[in-house]
Amino acid sequence: MKPNLFGLILLLPAFLSGVIACYAWRRRSIPGATIIFFLMLGTSVAVFAYGMELISLAMPDKLIWVKIRYMGTALIYPMLLLLTLWYTNRRQVLRRPEHPPIRLCHLISGVCVGHY
Repeated sequence: MKPNLFGLILLLPAFLSGVIACYAWRRRSIPGATIIFFLMLGTSVAVFAYGMELISLAMPDKLIWVKIRYMGTALIYPMLLLLTLWYTNRRQVLRRPEHPPIRLCHLISGVCVGHY
């Protein structure tokens, strides 16, 4: 079985997302840059892991990359929500007392992935 060459093409967007994450980290004093950093970090991890999953030949290797990809994907969606709330000036929504359990759901699901 030959590796999928599309996986090699995915390494370029993963690298570019990593470059944007590094750029945002250096500019973390700017409002919203930390959110962009974590969003791009999650994107970079997810895309890189998906590319490596396509390149891998053995099933155990593919399963490892699926778990790593999920860790990146689990970071993307809450960061998109935070970015949306940040730039629409609705930060007060996050200060409500019913939201901390919602934030814990992503953390718990991310930790559980490592225990398969």
